[in-house]
Amino acid sequence: MSTVYRFSAEEELATLRQWLWHEHISHYYRQQDGAQLIILINDAQQGPANVLVERWRRNELPPLSSMSSAKGLVDRGQWRSLKRALHHQPVTMVLLLACVVIFLLAAVNGNAVYYALSILSPNAWPSVEDTLHMHAALAAVLQAQEWWRLVTPIFIHFSLAHLVFNMLWLWVFGRHIERDEGSVYWAGLVLLWGILSNLAQLLYAGPAFGGMSGVVYAVMGYLWVEQLTGRRRIPVMPGWLLFMAVLWALWGVVNTMGLSHNVEMVSNMANAAHFGGLFAGCATALMSALWHRFTDRRRAMH
Repeated sequence: MSTVYRFSAEEELATLRQWLWHEHISHYYRQQDGAQLIILINDAQQGPANVLVERWRRNELPPLSSMSSAKGLVDRGQWRSLKRALHHQPVTMVLLLACVVIFLLAAVNGNAVYYALSILSPNAWPSVEDTLHMHAALAAVLQAQEWWRLVTPIFIHFSLAHLVFNMLWLWVFGRHIERDEGSVYWAGLVLLWGILSNLAQLLYAGPAFGGMSGVVYAVMGYLWVEQLTGRRRIPVMPGWLLFMAVLWALWGVVNTMGLSHNVEMVSNMANAAHFGGLFAGCATALMSALWHRFTDRRRAMH
C-alpha cells in the first residue's frame, strides 16, 4: 500500500514538495476530504521522505532558490539528477523523441512521412472541398481502420522553429501533469486532446496541418483551470503566458480573415487546433475538479 502523508488544507506545501523532488522522491499530490495528500510512488523512499517531512514540520527546510538549482546543473551530480527526472516522465520523453525523429525523417522524405501521418489519406485530399466532403473523407479513413490518423498529425512539424517551440512548452508544462497525475493519465489526456484539436482543425481548414500546438494549448488551459479551482496548490502556469498564447492564436485568426499584413509568418497556423485544444484542456480540468468535489462529498457523507 502506498505511503500517504496527510496535511491540513491551510498548510503551504510548496517548499516540502520542492525538497521531495530535489531528493528524487517521486510522489503524487491530491486534495481529498478537506485535506492535502502527498502519496509516494515508491514506498522504498519512505525513509528519506519521513526525514524531510519531519524537518519541514520543524521549519528546518529553507526554500530552494531557482538560482542555486540552475547553478547546480553544471556539476555531474545534477546531470545524474536530470537523468532521474527524465526517467519519471517517460510519456513526455517519448512524445519529444517521437516528434524529433519524425522531423528528421521528414527532412529525408517529407512526402512519405506526411502521407503516412496526416489525418486524411492522400487519396481523399483531392475530393476535400468543403466540410461535407471532409466528413465523408474522414468516415472513409475510419472505415479503412486507419485509426492512428486521428492522433498522428500532432507529431508532424514543418520547421525547426515550429518543433522547438512546441517541444519546449510540452516539456516545461506537460511534465507537471505526468509527474502529479501519473503517466497513464497523462497519456490518455494527450490522446484525447490530440484527437479533439486535430478534428477541429480538419473541419475548420482541411487536412493540410500538423503539430503538437493543439496539445500544448490544452496543457496550458488544463493547468490554468486547475489553479483557478484550487486543485493545483503550486502554480506552474502564469496567467500572463496564457494571455500571450491566446493573443498569438487570435493573431492567426485575424490573418486568415485578411486583416493582417503578416501573411507569411502565420499563414499556416492551425488556429482551430489552438482554440480546440485550449477549450478541451479547460473543459477537462473543470470536469476533473467537479468529479473530485462530488467524490469528496460522497466520502464525507459516509
